[in-house]
Formats: sequence, C-alpha cells, structure tokens
Amino acid sequence: MGKFPRFSKHAFIRFLREKVEKILFMGSWPAKLGILVGFQGTILITRYRIRLNKFPSDIPQLKIVFASDFHMGPTTHAKHITQSIDKISDLKPDILLLGGDFVYLKTDYIDSWLKIIAQKLPESMKKYAVLGNHDNHLDAKYISAALEKYGIKMLCNRFEILAPPYDFISLHGLDDWLSGTPDVESAFERQAAIKIVLMHSPSNYLDLQNTEFDLAFCGHTHGGQIAFADGSPLRAGSGPLSRQFNFGLFRLGEKMQKTLIVSKGVGFGSVPFRINSAPEIISCRLTAE
Repeated sequence: MGKFPRFSKHAFIRFLREKVEKILFMGSWPAKLGILVGFQGTILITRYRIRLNKFPSDIPQLKIVFASDFHMGPTTHAKHITQSIDKISDLKPDILLLGGDFVYLKTDYIDSWLKIIAQKLPESMKKYAVLGNHDNHLDAKYISAALEKYGIKMLCNRFEILAPPYDFISLHGLDDWLSGTPDVESAFERQAAIKIVLMHSPSNYLDLQNTEFDLAFCGHTHGGQIAFADGSPLRAGSGPLSRQFNFGLFRLGEKMQKTLIVSKGVGFGSVPFRINSAPEIISCRLTAE
C-alpha cells in the first residue's frame, strides 16, 4: 500500500487546496477574527455513562475523557485550544484519549499545542493518542515523536492493557482509515475482557465489523461544522460513514453490544466558526451494570 491507500487519487487535489489555504490564511487572520468576534472559545462537555456487565462491581468507575480534532493552526486560535485543555484538566480523567488531527496545514503547530498541554495537564495523567488524516498528510513521524516526548502514548495499530485495578480493560488504537494503513490484527494482538477502541474516523468501523469490542471513540466529522437546526450536516466529512455516524452515541453489531461515540471535535477546519455544531469534549464514565 502507498501512503494514502484509500483515496490516493484525491491526494493531488488536497495538496493544491492546502497550498492555496496556506497563502490565504497567512498571519492566521481567520483564527484571530474568529476569537475576536466570539466565534471561538466556547466548548461543550457531553457526558455519557456506559454500563458494562464485564466491569467488576467492586471496582471504582473509570472516567475517560475523549478529545479530537484540535486543528491548531491558522483557523483555530491558541486561546480556544487553551480553554479546551482547561476543561479537560477540570474533568480530572483517569485516562485521556486523543483522536487525532492535532494540527492544520503546518506540522510545527504541534509544538505550540504541546506547550499548552505541558502547562495545563499533569505528567501523571495517562494520555493515549492516534493520528488523524491531517497529521498523516503532514509529518506523521514528527508529530508522533513529539507527542511521545510529552508522555502521550501513541496507539496507532497498537494496544495497551491498563494498569491494575483496571487491567481487565484493553485499549486498541487504529491508524486513520482515510490516510493511513489501519491494522486490526496488530491493534488487537492482546486483549482484555473489556475492549476500548481509539480511532480518528467513523469509517474505521469498516475495519472493525468482524471484531469484538465494547466501546469505540472517534472524531473527524466535526458534526459537519456547519449544520442545519436539527444537527444534520450541510456537508459531511470525508469517508463513507461520516454522514451516517455524524456525531453522538450509536449501538452497533448484531446484538447492539458495541457502542460507538463520535465527537464533534474541538477545533475548526477551513472556516473559523461553527453553526449548529458546537465544539465538544466527551466525558465518559465506565461502570458495572
């Protein structure tokens, strides 16, 4: 497979579009305008409680925070990012899961994003991440290494068994469906009783339909970023499942035993504002039934 195995024929169009955007957005004026007029800086917390029969009744609940699509760059202001990290800190998660697309248009924005992380989040907080399509389109190796340096464990096609008392839970990360090479076999090489999947795009579910898991988190869609009043996106994100699984909680599988949570994400794409699709951080508590 090549670097972009799914939609390689569109890579040239994307390359041209991003070249134009880099010129148009010089000086990061869209982000500055967005924060000035109040289009940025408000992030909602969406809360879920997931009850699992495999979760021991004598073990404290596990609090997971999931955040995705920061898109730090010329359309998402650093103040907006800082406020989102403040909210994550206030939630005090047991583990933090990060769903990729950390930066937009330029790789070195990851360094600025990580400076905010270092200032706001304790080193002791368990942090795990996968990359998104924008990260892969830029410099996946550099971004991965930078995240690892700051104590964020990369889970692209990898797994992690949580430490006691949560060693009955395993995390399984997948590379992005659109821009990477997801490897389910490697990601599920070892498994625990409860399996949690971290991925960037809902289209990664196409790789998981024959794989048992309990809970999966993803972003990518931005909830459309610009949506109608009922929440349906004006334009769905890339990937075949982005409209079907635009945002929210979905029960999947033959017995509806799999749960997929899709976040609207934190940041902004080509436009520095959202309509009917507010920036979002997910707080999820896992408990016994």
